[in-house]
Order: sequence, then C-alpha cells, then structure tokens
Amino acid sequence: MKFVLAMDAKSGYNKFQQTHKAAIRGEKMPTRSWLRELRGSRSQREMAREIGISRTYLSQLEQGQRNPAPELAKKMAVKLGVDWPKFFEEGEPGDTAEVAE
Repeated sequence: MKFVLAMDAKSGYNKFQQTHKAAIRGEKMPTRSWLRELRGSRSQREMAREIGISRTYLSQLEQGQRNPAPELAKKMAVKLGVDWPKFFEEGEPGDTAEVAE
C-alpha cells in the first residue's frame, strides 16, 4: 500500500481510512521516526502535554503502533509545522512496526 502526499482534507481523510483499515487487518504500520526528529529536544512528556495527550499515546504514535484521529493529526501538524496527511503515509522502506493489539 503506497500513499501519495495530498494537502486537501478529502485526501487526508482517505489516507486515514486506508491506514485504519490496514491496522484492523493486522498489517504492518509505518513508524514515524520523523515525528521523533521534529519533537527535537522536547521529551515525550513535554510534547504530549503541549498536544493534550498522554506520553504513552505519543510513544505509540511515534512507533507506528497507533494512528491519530484526523483532528489530532491536524493539531500535531500545526504544532510541528508539517502537513497532517503525513501521519498516514508510509515511512521509508523497511521502516515499519507491528500493530499493537
């Protein structure tokens, strides 16, 4: 499954739906090493507080074990200066994690 970056809301929601369905089927989800990099020197705890989520949930997002809801992806994207559909794209080749059950 390959996703193409799109900036419009409809395409972003379509990506969300595709990755959500893949998670339900137990397929590997993309890790988000870019998310850790954009967090910079902030700890997971600090970043999670800024966004309004738990540190554990942020960790799961970074590891690709969970997908954020589109609203949360948008909030995080604004905070990090990225386009929100990026949360639902595939990572680099081989950059995957098993889906948490």
